[in-house]
Amino acid sequence: MRKKIYYKAVFDYGSHKESLTYEELGDYSFENNFHVVRFTTKDGAMRLQYNEEEVILHHDASHLLFSIAQEIDNDYSSAHGMIPLRTKVEKLSGDDQTLKFIYCLYQGEMLVSHVYIMMRMSDLSEDA
Repeated sequence: MRKKIYYKAVFDYGSHKESLTYEELGDYSFENNFHVVRFTTKDGAMRLQYNEEEVILHHDASHLLFSIAQEIDNDYSSAHGMIPLRTKVEKLSGDDQTLKFIYCLYQGEMLVSHVYIMMRMSDLSEDA
C-alpha cells in the first residue's frame, strides 16, 4: 500500500548528536508477521521490517538486526569496510502506522551511539 513516510533518526554520540529526517513516498505491507516499509531517500533505499520483538533495518547494502530479547552481533557494511557492531534494544513499539524505536550500538564494550528512530505513515488521501 502506498504511503507517505515521515522518518526521523537521532544519533547521540555522547559528545555530539546528528539527525536524519526524511519525508518520502513509500510502500507498506504486512509480510510473514512483520510490518514492512520501503522508501527511497537521497541517501539510498531503506527497508524497515518490524514487529513487537524484532527489527531489521536495511539501508542500501547495509543492514542491522535487532531483538528485544537479546543483544545481536552484526557485521555492518560501511564505506570503510565491515564494522562489527552489537545492537541492544531499549524500547520498541510499532504498528501499521508508527514505529518508535530506541537502541544502542556497541563496538566491543564501547558504546558507539544511542539511536532514536521515530516513523509514522499516512495514507496518501490523508495528505490531500
